[in-house]
Amino acid sequence: MGPFFPASERLEIAKPSTVFYMEELRILAGRESSQQSSVFGYIMAFDWMASNTYSVVWMFLSVALIIVSVVTALLNHVQAYKSQKRMSFIRSITDATWMYVENLFLEATAEPVRGGAQRLLSAVWWLATLVLMNAFCGHMRACLMIKSEVRKIESAEDLVDRPQTVPYMWLGTSYVATVANSTNPDQRRIGRTIRERGTAVPVQELYGRALLEKVAQGRAAIISDATSLAFQVSSKCQDFVGAEYYMAREGLVSHPLNSFARKDIDPELFKNINKIIRRLLEAGLVNYWWGIAMGDMGPCGGGSSASSGPEEASTLTFDDVLGVFVLWLACVAASCVALLAETSMPGGNRKEKLNFIVARWRERRFRRLRQSRVVV
Repeated sequence: MGPFFPASERLEIAKPSTVFYMEELRILAGRESSQQSSVFGYIMAFDWMASNTYSVVWMFLSVALIIVSVVTALLNHVQAYKSQKRMSFIRSITDATWMYVENLFLEATAEPVRGGAQRLLSAVWWLATLVLMNAFCGHMRACLMIKSEVRKIESAEDLVDRPQTVPYMWLGTSYVATVANSTNPDQRRIGRTIRERGTAVPVQELYGRALLEKVAQGRAAIISDATSLAFQVSSKCQDFVGAEYYMAREGLVSHPLNSFARKDIDPELFKNINKIIRRLLEAGLVNYWWGIAMGDMGPCGGGSSASSGPEEASTLTFDDVLGVFVLWLACVAASCVALLAETSMPGGNRKEKLNFIVARWRERRFRRLRQSRVVV
């Protein structure tokens, strides 16, 4: 009879046959969607990674900003020296950097640029800003169509790193003790969690609808042999529309499966049985029959990409453009923090500082309007 796990108590009363299958303890996990919108995907339109075509865009932009600001500060310092005016070099670099950062966000310069060299630098910077803006906008539009993949549980370590995902195991099997007494620290932590939470449950509850729904939501994971997992889930996953079930890439424990016979079986008969088993293994029939009996997890999302059908067009939702609003709120929050920091610095009256900031802003705004009228 079989298949059985060759435990020591079984070896005492029965005779094992040739091993015909290697079973593996696996983790069944799930997710409600395979993709999610990336909040900071718009910032990473030009990736920092070296493998990306635009990997050095941000780096070159930062270096160019520093170089152009230093050159502009040197030119201003030379002009001030010729006109016998005292000017702090650090303050000049700060003003130049702020001016080019304003231009980078399509903000006009508050004061007109003087000198042929400075005008040339400003023109080059504006051209680079326009080119970068067009490229960046194109990538941001593409980011609306691209979503990042929801991270899977691929090992025991990944399961331990997700405290919100509760592991469940089959009550009464030797797997519970095997995981709890494992030499792997991550598996021991999983076994301790199962013991503390009492999540070793009967098979009816282990593969019940309630627990499979928790697995799809990412709140639970089932640890059992791969054969049982594939057989049970492949026959029930169609009830959960949109959910994806998959087995972790790394197994926890592997063990052989074989049949057992009585101790007093005829040796010649037992020898012939083992010979037939080996021939079936060599012909690949055992693995073929085993795969048919297990079922196909492809429709559940756990198979290859070829098993899934073509992608369907979906309506653009708020979640798809959530990153734009989060990025906008982050910029507003940073501006508020900067304003509070400026108004709460020690020394002086806060009201006077706030009035000074507003007056400076109005003055810069008036200069820009006046320049635009002159240009027109």
